[in-house]
Amino acid sequence: MLERVRQHRWFGAGLRGAIGTMGVLILTNQQLSKLKEPVAEGKTISFWLDQLTNQNQHAEAAIATIGPQAIPFLLWKARHREQLRDNLYRNTWLRLPRFLKTRLPLPKVEDEDLNRRIALALARLGPAAAPMLIASLDDRNANVRQVAVWATTGTPPAEAAVSHFVKLLKDPQSEVRFRTVVAIDQMRTGRLETIPALIEALKDNSIGSHQGGTSTPICEVAARVLGEIGPKAQAAVPGLIELLKSPSNSTRREAAVALAQITRDPDVMVSVILELEKAPDAVVRLAHELDDAARNRNSGDPRTCQTILNAFGKMGRAARPATLLIANLIRYPNTSWSDAERANVIASAREALAKIDEEAAQDLEAHHH
Repeated sequence: MLERVRQHRWFGAGLRGAIGTMGVLILTNQQLSKLKEPVAEGKTISFWLDQLTNQNQHAEAAIATIGPQAIPFLLWKARHREQLRDNLYRNTWLRLPRFLKTRLPLPKVEDEDLNRRIALALARLGPAAAPMLIASLDDRNANVRQVAVWATTGTPPAEAAVSHFVKLLKDPQSEVRFRTVVAIDQMRTGRLETIPALIEALKDNSIGSHQGGTSTPICEVAARVLGEIGPKAQAAVPGLIELLKSPSNSTRREAAVALAQITRDPDVMVSVILELEKAPDAVVRLAHELDDAARNRNSGDPRTCQTILNAFGKMGRAARPATLLIANLIRYPNTSWSDAERANVIASAREALAKIDEEAAQDLEAHHH
C-alpha cells in the first residue's frame, strides 16, 4: 500500500514537471515564431550550421550570402546554446522518478561544438556584420559574449574591439576570458592597449579549451602575448618572474620565453635559462628571436643577438637545437652592422658555440679559415 502511495506521488510530480515543461515550450515556440529563421539556397541556417561540423566550405559560402540579417537568429542560438525543447526535456527527465525514466527516451547529448559553429557562421557574414558583432561583446548572456569574441578572433573587427577585450579579460566567466586572450594573441596590431589587462591575466590560472580539445591556462596565453609584444611590455616583468614559480612546466616555460623576449637583460636571463634547459622547444623559439634580431629589415639588433648568444652559451648542450643558426651567424653576419658590432656578435657566437657543441665549433673554425 505504501509503495503504491509513493508511486502516485512520483507520478504526480512527474506529471507536474511535464506540464510545466509543455508550458515553457509553448512560450518558447511563440518567441521563436517572432524570430524568422534566415534561409539560403532554400535551406534554413540551422541546416547549414549542422554542415559546419566538417568545415564545409559550401555551408560557409551559403551562410555568407545571408549577411547581417542572420545575426539575430545566430545570437538567439548562442543564447540558448541548443534547442530549448532538448534542454528542457533533459532537465525534466533528470527529475523524473525512475519508473517513468525507463518508459521515456533518453535525452539528447548536448552539442558541445555548437559555439564554434555559430562563431564560424558569424565570422563569415562580412564587414557589414562587424558593428552588431562588436555590440554583442557587451551582451548580458555569457555564452553570447563568448561566441562574439570567438567570431572576431583573427578578423578585422578584432582591431576595433580592443577596448571591449580589455574589459572582457575581467569577465566573471572563465571561458569568455580565455576566448578573449586567444583573440588578443591572434591580433597583429593594437595590442599595446591590452598590456595592463594582460599583466592582470598572468594571475589567472583558469583553464580554457582550444579547438581540437587541448587545454591551456589563461596565464600561459597572456605570457605568450606579452612576450610577443616585446620590450614595450616591460611592466610585465615582475608578474612573469612570479610566474616562474608555477608548478606547471608549460607555464614556467611560457614565462621564461616571454622574459627573454621582453627584457634582453642577461641578469634576468639567468632565471630564464634555468627553465629553458628543461624545454628544447623554448630554445627553438629563442633561436627564432635570434634569427629575427640578426636578419630583420631594420638592420638587425646586435645587442639582442649578443644577449641571446650569451644565454645560449650558459645553457651549454641544452641549446644544441640552435647550433646551425649560431654557425650561420658566424659565417654570414649582418652586413649593415658596423665593423665593431659585427666583431662583437661573431665573438659571442663563437664563444656560445664552443660551449654548446665543441666539435661543431672546431669544424666551423677549420672550414672558416
